[in-house]
Amino acid sequence: MHRILLVPLAALLLALTATVAAGQNPVAVPPEQIQAYLKGYKEVPAVSTHASGEFRAELYATELYYELTYADIEAPATVAQLRLAQKGVRGGAIAYLCGGGGKPACPEYYGKVEGMLTAADIVGPEAQGIEAGHFRETARAIRAGVVYVEVRSIRFPYGEIRGQLYIPPPKP
Repeated sequence: MHRILLVPLAALLLALTATVAAGQNPVAVPPEQIQAYLKGYKEVPAVSTHASGEFRAELYATELYYELTYADIEAPATVAQLRLAQKGVRGGAIAYLCGGGGKPACPEYYGKVEGMLTAADIVGPEAQGIEAGHFRETARAIRAGVVYVEVRSIRFPYGEIRGQLYIPPPKP
């Protein structure tokens, strides 16, 4: 009886050892889904604009893949960033999505921005406890709900639309 159980168990252990030795992760961790909906009334102070946007991302251990779409910006968009602050408060820049930090220019009035953020893209804000290059701390802030995405424009240089990042509840 013991011999019957030991043979499959030994085979399983051998397969797991070979997988780990080959540098493969035997248990893939799915990314966390992140999203935000951007409006002018979410800005601090609130902004009256017809512009709106949506942010969707997948958060992995060492990178964030994102897609930002927006429309009806009232003047050319200048920059889109992730920033550190809870709802109703302005915060410092964490990373650029477009218009700065080595990222391409933002689409002027409407469009889509896609990309990936890694530790190299994290610029701070050091005064708020996130040092440049610290992706893990950025991920922690996202999970805590204290990161927002903002699109700035020539007309509204301190932000035309904004949305707080959140992890949606799992679908049943």
